[in-house]
Parts: sequence; C-alpha cells; structure tokens
Amino acid sequence: ALLEARAVLDALRSNANSRDRQRPSSTSQPPEAPPQAAADGVLARGRGSAREEGQCQRAEAEAKAAREKEEAAAAAEASRRRCARRIASDRRARRAAGRKEEEEKSIASLRQEADRCAAQRYACSARRRADYLRHHEQALVRGVPQEPPGPPA
Repeated sequence: ALLEARAVLDALRSNANSRDRQRPSSTSQPPEAPPQAAADGVLARGRGSAREEGQCQRAEAEAKAAREKEEAAAAAEASRRRCARRIASDRRARRAAGRKEEEEKSIASLRQEADRCAAQRYACSARRRADYLRHHEQALVRGVPQEPPGPPA
C-alpha cells in the first residue's frame, strides 16, 4: 500500500513537472489571443494546477496513512510478542513454584513420617522400660531376688 501510494505520488509530481515545462515561460510572448480567451486559459491553468496540487496532497496523505498503518501493525505485533513472552514467563514461574511447593509438601510429609516413627520408637522403648521396672518391682515385693530379664534395649 505504501509503495503504491508513493508510485502514485511520484507519477503526479512528474506529470505536474512535465506540464510546467510545456507551459511557455513568462518572458516569451504568448500568441495573440482575445482577452477573454487569455483569461479563460489562465483560469484553466490555475484550476489544473490546483487540481494537481490537491492530487499530490491526497497522495501524500495516503502515503502518510499507509506508513502510519504499517507502524501501527508493527507496534501491535511487537506488543503481541511481548505479551506472549510474558505469558510464557508466567507459566514457567507457576510451574517452578508448583514444583517447589510439591517439594516442600514432600519434605513436610517426610518430616511428619520421621517424627511419627521416632514417636513410635520412643513409645516402644518406654513400654519396654515400664515392663522391666514392673517386673523388677514385683520381684522385690515378693521378696524373691530375681535377676531381671536385662536392661531394655
């Protein structure tokens, strides 16, 4: 679109330049013409040059609009790319956060399991100690000194 507008603009300018060259210069004497015909010719040339000037201005405006449209399209594409990069970055961050959260949950679960196992071992040891002491007390109460089964493991 921009190239077409530039081509039209160049064609109009070259057309206007060629018409200006074809016009007789102000120093040369125009051929004798009736005064009304001369005035009509001047007006017609003025209208023609105004028309050409208007066409040039329109072509320039079209070229500017095409350039602005291309710039807007490029800006929109750049914005879409930035947005896509940000979305991808957010996704990666969420995945990383999810993995980190899963790792933290796993670690917490393992700690709970270790604490539970330690509590079970402590309870088992405490039960053995209590059994040992009860057996020893019973032996003392009976007055029969017996060798206790041994210290708890």
